Amino acid sequence: MTCTGSPRTRPRSRHPLATEGSASVELALIIPVLVLIMVGLLDMGRVFYGAITVVSAARAGVSYGSLNTFNATDTAAMIAAAQADAQDMTGLMFAAGHGCECPSNMPTAVACSVTACTDGTTPLMYVWTEVRGTFSPTLPYPGLPPSITLTRTARMRAQ
Repeated sequence: MTCTGSPRTRPRSRHPLATEGSASVELALIIPVLVLIMVGLLDMGRVFYGAITVVSAARAGVSYGSLNTFNATDTAAMIAAAQADAQDMTGLMFAAGHGCECPSNMPTAVACSVTACTDGTTPLMYVWTEVRGTFSPTLPYPGLPPSITLTRTARMRAQ
């Protein structure tokens, strides 16, 4: 049995030009959202890069100071080593120092001039470097502060 008749067709709009330009309107609505997402991703990358730079600079300073006891007392050189590692980031603050502790179950701080601890062991010298920076995002994001402080303190025993 064969059917005869007209095939089903889509009903025609009364206004044939009613759908023209809808793609342009949709694109105009979605572009600002995509730009905002891209800027947010760029800011996220920038804050991670800043955090990695701060960590690396702190490690560089403390690595220099831990080479020997002479370097451990040269805080200016430890700061210079940290600054050299973070040359591509501006606005960072650096601090460095050293101290001695008696190795025991409960380490206690002692003056580095002490030659022996109360339990007869030799005090160990430690060095530290702190690097601090501030990151400001490109745009103000709701729920986030206008600036983020990135801080890292590295501590290591001098050889």
